[in-house]
Amino acid sequence: ITQRNINVNIDSYLEECKSQRSLRVGIIGVPNAGKSVLTNTLVGSKVSAVSQKTNTTQRQTLGVLTRGDVQLLFFDTPGLIDKTHLNSDAKRARVKGAWTTALHCDRLLVIVDAFRQVQKPDPRIPKLIGDIAPALAKHQGGGQVGGKTIPTVLLLNKVDMFDPAEMKRMDYLMASLEALHNFDQTFVISAKYHRGTAELLEYLCSHAMQREWQVEEGVRTDQSSSELAAEIVREELFRRLNQELPYIVEVRPVSLTVKAGVLKIKQEILVDTKLQGSIVIGKGGTVLEGIKVRASETLKKTLGSPVSLIITVKTR
Repeated sequence: ITQRNINVNIDSYLEECKSQRSLRVGIIGVPNAGKSVLTNTLVGSKVSAVSQKTNTTQRQTLGVLTRGDVQLLFFDTPGLIDKTHLNSDAKRARVKGAWTTALHCDRLLVIVDAFRQVQKPDPRIPKLIGDIAPALAKHQGGGQVGGKTIPTVLLLNKVDMFDPAEMKRMDYLMASLEALHNFDQTFVISAKYHRGTAELLEYLCSHAMQREWQVEEGVRTDQSSSELAAEIVREELFRRLNQELPYIVEVRPVSLTVKAGVLKIKQEILVDTKLQGSIVIGKGGTVLEGIKVRASETLKKTLGSPVSLIITVKTR
């Protein structure tokens, strides 16, 4: 390798970096609005756990989509709740973390379960939207980053659940929420069925800034394979046992090895009581086996490799 070749490679790399663009996108909303489903849909891969259990997302998750010269970084945040429900240090930390993440983004997506809001109005929604600017200001002077207000986009989710006759109610909801905050744009979407998401991606790509990519092309998340596996097992755990288990149940990675092309993944489910353990295992081990089967199928698709999943239930 000659000095000339080294110089050519460096010049080529620098030129490539100059053409790169990126956008940091924060996804916020109340619990169960569809933040994690949206993240997975936009990224095109499973990176966040999804279940009917409120606040399945306990910490920020990063999902990455690289398309052409644009890289979009999606930050799936824990659900935002009002002050009256901030009754523990863990909840306060989650909410603070969500707003702190938002402050470091170039765009914010505020997602609302529009169908639920029309059927049974949640007073937290207008309060959250009206408090966006004050909340950002509280967490960092003036709610501004680098002298610029963070552009915010309203997403009205679950349009697939509306009958055509109900769309007037959607229009009324849109108008009432848009009146509470100066949104840059509003999209009516179904994150689950990919309706309106292509237009949303086009909008986000068009606002990407000239900036070097933060992660390598092809990488979809900052989680390791072990962490992603734990997230998927946790999703299946809460999907199967939504009402029966508290959040304190923990899925912990133990090991991940590769043998003869098969990923051997060991996980532990940590519970506080023997009763919780027996619920997770189920009669004759049927519940735990069901969790393993579904999680294994998802892991195989997500990681692109055959999987052998071993789960042990332990009492702390």
